[in-house]
Amino acid sequence: MSPLLLIRVALLSGVLLFGAVVFFMRRSGDPLPTVPAQAESLAWIGRGLWMVASIGTFLLWRARQQAESVAKKQQWSIIGYAMGESVALFGGVVWYLTGTPVWYVPGVLFLAALFFVFPARLTDG
Repeated sequence: MSPLLLIRVALLSGVLLFGAVVFFMRRSGDPLPTVPAQAESLAWIGRGLWMVASIGTFLLWRARQQAESVAKKQQWSIIGYAMGESVALFGGVVWYLTGTPVWYVPGVLFLAALFFVFPARLTDG
């Protein structure tokens, strides 16, 4: 099994496990730990994170395309996966704090999309 494939599985399973825990915690009906003003601040942070991740994905993709060795391509891919995971985990935290998965679901989809942008199968050249 490819090392990149193992890394991808580890990242995705951690994000999905975190989402499952939040889902079951939210089902219990516990009070939300944030107030609306804090939720608005989280929304602005989320917008900034998505902007940085989108621009960063493009820059990492270009760096990966220009890399000459498989090791460098793997390096850029791993950094891209980590960027996608940060967006998904932020969404999970917002879901936990506010009770709404509005940032989590797109974050997981973004992480999954990065698995196509930075494929696990690499070749020299």
